[in-house]
Amino acid sequence: MIGLYYKEGIKWLDWEDKYDYLVTRYQMLYYHGKVPDRIKDHYLTSDGVYLVRVFMQRLHEGDFYLEGKRWGFDYSCYIYYLWLDKLDHKCPILETCSAVRLRYAEVSWFKHVVENAVHHYIGGGEAIAGALLENNKIRLDNRNAHVRVDIDMSNTYLPIAINDIRCFMRKKKRIISATWTHGKIIEALRPSFLNPLFR
Repeated sequence: MIGLYYKEGIKWLDWEDKYDYLVTRYQMLYYHGKVPDRIKDHYLTSDGVYLVRVFMQRLHEGDFYLEGKRWGFDYSCYIYYLWLDKLDHKCPILETCSAVRLRYAEVSWFKHVVENAVHHYIGGGEAIAGALLENNKIRLDNRNAHVRVDIDMSNTYLPIAINDIRCFMRKKKRIISATWTHGKIIEALRPSFLNPLFR
């Protein structure tokens, strides 16, 4: 079982494992029938969990913006920016010089992306709780004393958007940036004609 630790009490979710877990505001840890004194006030906040759920809903629906830009000496690398609303601030989420298969997201990375998208502090445990409540799977690595959690992103549009942008830009060598939303590329920019790399 996985318990979500709210001030009002623990909300239990079904989870098949030989261990039970507790999700506090900041982390996920093993649960042995009692909340340790050191984390007794680390309650999940309704606002934090709600904002993560809204963010996940937007990813599931493709209702977000993702821009990919070429960079590097030979423009073979990419940096990706994500934002939720048209006039919102763009948040860099990923830099890569190779193909990306974003199946799982490590919680600290996911938390950072959500915080920048919703402009609100999100605890690591709130990121986990929000994802679970939106029916996202998680992967646990509990070989060590600490529980490592990865969030399954494969049922969202984010990996699709990253792949669509990369494929589009690989076919169109003169494009230096492309923006994706709602399942399609909506904008593509060419560089200055003075740039010898793109003549």
